[in-house]
Amino acid sequence: MRYQKELFLKKVTALSAISILLMSFAAISSMGLQTASGQASVSSCEKIPISKVGANGERGAATASLAVDNNLNTRWANEAVGSFIQLALDRPRVVCDMDIAWFKGDGRSYNFVVSTSHDGINFKEIASTTSTGKTISAERYNLPDDFARYVRVTVHGNSENDLASIKEMTVQGRLAAAEPGCTVPQITAVSASGNDDNVPENTIDNNA
Repeated sequence: MRYQKELFLKKVTALSAISILLMSFAAISSMGLQTASGQASVSSCEKIPISKVGANGERGAATASLAVDNNLNTRWANEAVGSFIQLALDRPRVVCDMDIAWFKGDGRSYNFVVSTSHDGINFKEIASTTSTGKTISAERYNLPDDFARYVRVTVHGNSENDLASIKEMTVQGRLAAAEPGCTVPQITAVSASGNDDNVPENTIDNNA
């Protein structure tokens, strides 16, 4: 009877140790997942150099170049619904975000569309939104990731009139995972766990 009791206590002790060990592994696993999730949320986008800027209209001395001169005291302006300003990036990039500081942005809400293009001629709309009308500082607009060379902002008036006017703007992005010009790697050998007289070399002989 005493032997059975001792054996029972040993089993309980062993099971408790296993439970504690499993709980420890679970805690470590959860911490790992949280860390990975936190790292994944870090944006890899950075400010993209602009090689050229233009617009479909300008009012007086408020030219398009003044929207990218790093000076909040200057601005691009054009008073017409559908006025747009267009940026040529230094090279094709994956566009992520856009920062825009609007003229009188703390009292006017601007309606605008963001479009992208590869050739500067054919554009596709990737976002349509409205500024908050609450700040003279730059507002950041998160864009759907899109590979492009040109970015265009088309303004459809504001809450007071038809004026389109931007004090400063920047585009954030990153290089694509596979840049144009990548080459196909050369395969020097191929093998398989078995074949039925159709040898593995047949899969890379350029013969369908």
